[in-house]
Amino acid sequence: MRNKTVNSAIAAYILTSVIFILIISNCNDREITLPNDVPMGEMLTRSDCRVWTAKYNNDFMAVNDCIEYKYHGDTLILYHINAGLNCCPDSSAKVYVRGDTIEIDELPIEGHCHCLCLYELVYQITNLPEDSYHLLVKEQNIRSGDSAIEFNFDLKSSDTGLFCLQRDYYPWSVSDSQ
Repeated sequence: MRNKTVNSAIAAYILTSVIFILIISNCNDREITLPNDVPMGEMLTRSDCRVWTAKYNNDFMAVNDCIEYKYHGDTLILYHINAGLNCCPDSSAKVYVRGDTIEIDELPIEGHCHCLCLYELVYQITNLPEDSYHLLVKEQNIRSGDSAIEFNFDLKSSDTGLFCLQRDYYPWSVSDSQ
């Protein structure tokens, strides 16, 4: 009698385990898909470190921390020109679109090197309706109390634009000590 009870318990355990495994494996096969019209953002590229020069091209002084935007179709390209980041080779960012607010969070990197560089970061947001937006860029290396890059823009009025803040300290200015 006891063998029947033990065998029944083992059979129930095996059956429950098999059902659990089938459920879990079935869940993993499903892809989560978002609707095609949800705005999605990502960092596309990061330039190499730009060593201090008075100008790295004809348009932007090194002391300017800028966002340039270009909109075409339903895609917004954002260029963060002279982003002050750690000079270690890794960097990442998160791009959030919540209603009429676009937030870029340039994430800090663990294990920093003891230097900073200026970079050009390129972001892309797809499925973005032609509308008015508020942009906020959370930068890693601006001084406490200094203004973040934050501005409003209207893609119905203009599909291109530029917003800059002047920074007078390292890494934007070579006259400031490290």
